[in-house]
Amino acid sequence: MKNPKRILVAHADAHTRRILTMLLVESGLSVQAVEPETEAVNNLNGESFDLALIGHVAPSDDLFALSVPLREMQPDLPIVMLLPELELPVVVQGIRHGLTDVLPLRTDPKPVLRRIMTLVGIENYGEPTAAELAEVEATLAQLDPSIATEAVDVETAEHRERLWKGLRELHLEREIIAAAQAGMDEKARLLGEDRRQLLDEKAAFALEVEELKAEGRELDGEWVELERQRKSLQSDRNNLEQFEQDLRRREAAVSDQKMTVPPMPILRSSGTEQELKTEWDRLERAKSSFAAERAMFRDERMLLSELDDKIRKKEELLRNLGEQVKDLDRKRRGLPPPPPKAFAKAGLPKGPVRKVGLFKSLLGDST
Repeated sequence: MKNPKRILVAHADAHTRRILTMLLVESGLSVQAVEPETEAVNNLNGESFDLALIGHVAPSDDLFALSVPLREMQPDLPIVMLLPELELPVVVQGIRHGLTDVLPLRTDPKPVLRRIMTLVGIENYGEPTAAELAEVEATLAQLDPSIATEAVDVETAEHRERLWKGLRELHLEREIIAAAQAGMDEKARLLGEDRRQLLDEKAAFALEVEELKAEGRELDGEWVELERQRKSLQSDRNNLEQFEQDLRRREAAVSDQKMTVPPMPILRSSGTEQELKTEWDRLERAKSSFAAERAMFRDERMLLSELDDKIRKKEELLRNLGEQVKDLDRKRRGLPPPPPKAFAKAGLPKGPVRKVGLFKSLLGDST
């Protein structure tokens, strides 16, 4: 005798679980009934089943919680879900979770039993085959010819078969149309969500553009202030250079005077020595003043260099913000992206870059 097919029953309703177990055992199957919990299924690890029945009382339950441990226990196990009423979203979700079938379990369990028998490889469950019907009719005809089955007209049988076939095709087309309508409704819902998302992104994009424009205006104000400071520092630099030239001329004049006047005769005369001492004190004071001015000029030059670096960084930031505003405006208008910079025409930089070059030329390279 062949080993019977093994069925795992995990239904939430205990009464339904007992009824299913009894009917399946009466049909010649081996049944293992457990609570519909992950722990109960994990305890069966190592056992092999030909089919698993899972079910819930209400569709609001966690319908597909048992499909994961069942797949981990036996990847090729057919899983059938039993529900009080079928709903198309639940059926679609069950197909996505890899279920073999989703069936309604109403008062009559015979359709469910026939489907289970078909899935486990037992055909024509509960229905006599054509050979068995012919044998019964032949036996009845031999026992009592009066109750023999009347011969059916072939043409009538063909018409009847075509009629039933057309009805089945019509029912199938209705199901296909209902599924297509549900799919169209789902697509319309998704399109509505995408449209709302696009509107939100458009509003966020407009807000970002306004923020960038405000930052651009602030940077323009900072650039004006930096330009004013640059002009002020350039004026101070010119004054310092003029003062340095005056100091150099005075130092040169004092050096020439010291070289042309002989020191020895001056030391011999008290009046000349006093004048020389006075001039020497003036020279020392001039040297001290010149050293102080030179240190101040060096500090001013370092300050100018730092300010020049800040101006370059601000100009670079302004250029980047300008490019971002242009890109955002181009995207908003739906224009194509600009060509790569490698193909752009070479030329002098515009705007703040020329200003920086002019500022560097005015400052000059000093040691």
